[in-house]
Amino acid sequence: MKKAFERCFTNGIYILNWQHECYEVDSYKSFPIKDEDGAWNPNFLPEGDTVFFLSKDLLSGWIADFNNSSIILVGEKFIETIKDLDFKFLSFDR
Repeated sequence: MKKAFERCFTNGIYILNWQHECYEVDSYKSFPIKDEDGAWNPNFLPEGDTVFFLSKDLLSGWIADFNNSSIILVGEKFIETIKDLDFKFLSFDR
């Protein structure tokens, strides 16, 4: 995921975690984000919460949708980058 963010979100990203604090993160640095218990790091898979990883212009991103057990990709360049990185667990519906 870091490679995809670095390629597409050169100005950084917003990480929005449903009913938790939200963050602005530099795409080129690690994600040192923790919850009030010190345990949370952004989860890219739909486990426990719905988490949005969005470009700062809000035109592309990765949404781990817990309610529907799905991952939603937004933005043509970002989708192509994810396809190029060949995540084996993803299948694409158009």
